[in-house]
Amino acid sequence: MNKQIQTNVIVNPYQQNLLSAHVVITADNAMKYRYTVAGRTIDCAFIYENNEYILNPTIPVIGLYANQENNITIECLFDDGSAQTVDVIADTTGQDYGVTPLTVDFIINDEKIARDTLYQGWMVTCYYTAYDKNGDLRMAFSNVWDNNNLKSDGTSVYPGFNVFNTSGETYAQTLQQMNLLGETRQSYQAPNACGFHHDITFGPDGNMYCLITLLENPTTEQRQQASIFKFNVTTGDVLWSRDYSAFFDNQDVCIDAQPNDIHFNSLEYSSQANQLILNNRSTSTIYGINIESGDIEWTIDNPAYSLVAESVNLQPLNPENFIYPNGEHSVFPTTNPKYAEYIADNRLALTLFNNKAALFDDGSENDKKMEDPIPNEYYEAPFDSQCMVYGIDLTEKTVELLDTFDIPGQRSNITSEIHEAGDYYSIMYGVDSNFFIIDTDNNIGVECYGVYPALTYRGRLFSYDELRNLI
Repeated sequence: MNKQIQTNVIVNPYQQNLLSAHVVITADNAMKYRYTVAGRTIDCAFIYENNEYILNPTIPVIGLYANQENNITIECLFDDGSAQTVDVIADTTGQDYGVTPLTVDFIINDEKIARDTLYQGWMVTCYYTAYDKNGDLRMAFSNVWDNNNLKSDGTSVYPGFNVFNTSGETYAQTLQQMNLLGETRQSYQAPNACGFHHDITFGPDGNMYCLITLLENPTTEQRQQASIFKFNVTTGDVLWSRDYSAFFDNQDVCIDAQPNDIHFNSLEYSSQANQLILNNRSTSTIYGINIESGDIEWTIDNPAYSLVAESVNLQPLNPENFIYPNGEHSVFPTTNPKYAEYIADNRLALTLFNNKAALFDDGSENDKKMEDPIPNEYYEAPFDSQCMVYGIDLTEKTVELLDTFDIPGQRSNITSEIHEAGDYYSIMYGVDSNFFIIDTDNNIGVECYGVYPALTYRGRLFSYDELRNLI
């Protein structure tokens, strides 16, 4: 005999993710559950289950569609061994999605690449909008920062809020640890007159390293986008910090760099090196950072120009074929098996987005000094941007160019990201918000143009397993 079950559906329960819901179940027995949000096609249904008996559970649902009545089927498995299925509706009609596209168009050039990547989850942008394989919007956060990091600790994401706007940048004065429904679990406050920017990462102890900047009025003593802070993830307290302003006196920087803006823009922990991998755009330098002291232990820095830390600069193998980046972003360790030779202790492979931001036609850098203003007029050669893979040997103190990836006609002089996607890579060209998935032979498997009607700092694939872990 069927049990008496009551349901109540609350769409957007935390006033954050418009395409989420709580389904409150009232019944006499504790239950496990499994739900399915019906997809526009069968292969786009979103499925989630829990394995713990709960009395009168509040079921967290993500993956609704915009502007429609969403069918959710819930399989209830009771602690007395009985089972029952209930169907509910989560209605998203009439919501205000602002400028967020409700659909995007994925062009599939290689079915295997698409099947191994895009079809295994959603493409998520820095605005916390997400699209499934059909190009349908499945997540839409409101009131979030345009420079979100898209990093997770495995169970939470860390969007930015309380945004401070300058003429060229936006900084979040607060990060919030959240699930994908938008439920806040912890908050992290930037120091007074400072803000979060660009990136975060998590160390081996689970605590969080963040890039921190002055909000305005940088000086030679305290420059902009110049610091790393370590936060206790559980309490929100600052554990240590390091300001690198003093390393950049009179340094050569990209011609379009603001005065006294170091512009750290990516940060990632490497378990192989037990170091932080740090990058800054202005001097086009990559760093290995000690996770305890913040000391610079090595750099990749072009010796044709001023060097941030000359004594620890790595030497390129095959220097005649080596390419130094210019204005680069998203320098992250990669575990792609193609580069297995460098995936070992004291060795690492890095991917990076080489913007080729400020070059002359002959490939030399168009630079100025760190302290100088941007000229009223300057030239940047319209080279296509490229992605590169470096292999680093910390014992031999060398770096090798392992691969380059180019998508003809695509240039982004600012922002942008390359991100590992299984044995493939996703690339977001930020200026035009164009997204691609490639293999390591530079075959373009998936294309998507104009994923957001504004500059999109980054975007990457979240697998279904990752999405479920973040609920």
